[in-house]
Amino acid sequence: MGVGPIYVLGYWNSWSAGADTDKFDPLELSTLLRWRNYDYFSQTTHWDPQELPAGETAPADQTLPASLYLADKPSWFGSVAWPAIGPDVSGMSNKLPAQLCYESNNLGGGAFDASRCY
Repeated sequence: MGVGPIYVLGYWNSWSAGADTDKFDPLELSTLLRWRNYDYFSQTTHWDPQELPAGETAPADQTLPASLYLADKPSWFGSVAWPAIGPDVSGMSNKLPAQLCYESNNLGGGAFDASRCY
């Protein structure tokens, strides 16, 4: 069994990247932001400044917030672990409130009623 590439940059079809080189995106490599991304192959977050686009400098602090969307845990998360998903979460993920609501109110069949949870 062969090993596939982690990245084939700038190409629309990574499985035939050796052909049709006219379909490569010439800006992909110069505009790609891989820095701070979690790599499932090595199971680490990469902090390599060489992975920043040209002209960008790496921040001195490597601390990521629990969410890049919300400043704090939302009230509707209740007692569910926050953040629920991420490389720093044990097992990589926990169940979301919506999943727990569905499982506790619909496993017996019938119509699902989210108002029973929220």
